[in-house]
Amino acid sequence: MLCQLKIFKSKLVSKKAKLKLRWAIIRHVITYASETWALEECMERKLLIPAREIVRRIFECTRAKDGMWRMKGNEELNNLIINKNVINYIKAQRFSWFGHVHRMK
Repeated sequence: MLCQLKIFKSKLVSKKAKLKLRWAIIRHVITYASETWALEECMERKLLIPAREIVRRIFECTRAKDGMWRMKGNEELNNLIINKNVINYIKAQRFSWFGHVHRMK
C-alpha cells in the first residue's frame, strides 16, 4: 500500500515535500480515467481512504492539552491540506472533460 512507503514516515523529508509527493502519487494512481466515472457517495468514501491514510502518516499524532496523544480527525486533515483532496480533483477534471466534449463537433 502507498502509506507503507518509508518516505512518508521519514523525519528527513519535510511535510511540504511529502504532501507534494502524495498528491503526485494519489492523483495518477487513484484518478486514472476518472473523467468518465459516475461518482456515488460510497465510491467517494472508498477513494478518500488511501488519501487520508497517507495524510495521517505525514501529520502523525498530536498531543492534546491534557497530555494525551490523539490522531487528527478527518476535518482537521481536510483543513491541513486545504481541501485539496481526490474528490475535488476528480470533479474539476470532469468539468474540464465536459468542456472538451462540448467543444467537439
